[in-house]
Amino acid sequence: MYHILDRLVNYCFPILGKITESIDAIEDVIFAKAIPETVQKISVIRHDLISFRRVIHPQITVIEMLEREEYPFFKEDQEAYFGDIADHTRKIWDGLEDSKEVVDGLVDTSNWLTSHRIQEVMRILTIFMSIIMPVEVIASLEGSNLIPEPWLHNPLLFALCFLIQVGIVVAMLVFLRRRRWI
Repeated sequence: MYHILDRLVNYCFPILGKITESIDAIEDVIFAKAIPETVQKISVIRHDLISFRRVIHPQITVIEMLEREEYPFFKEDQEAYFGDIADHTRKIWDGLEDSKEVVDGLVDTSNWLTSHRIQEVMRILTIFMSIIMPVEVIASLEGSNLIPEPWLHNPLLFALCFLIQVGIVVAMLVFLRRRRWI
């Protein structure tokens, strides 16, 4: 029985090692670029960790019970044998706990990076719209029937309107630059 349990517990170490390698690989990728595949990989590793923890947790109790209590059908010193297995099981559990904390941190980091990127896009779009909106208002007034026809056919008035639009864009850029928004 000892040999069976020992092999089963020792079989868990390579599985834990692969999970740790996957976590390390995702840590390297997450800061380079947050892509949907990275979020999916984090979710898969999180699922694997939860499943592995569900398997290991009940084993700890059983192996510790085998280590502590005396059973007549075991002839050898069971504390020495099962103590080794219990130590290995605790090491696996500690590794799973560490991996869980790292994955939770990766999830938080991924969420923060995604939120930060969305905020950057929204900031750029807001700045763009702040610059373009006054120009759009003037252009829409020119295109509507509110302005008399001679205004549209006079090249000097058209140039003046164009210069006003360019001036508004430059003024908005200067204003936004002084506010350190761009």
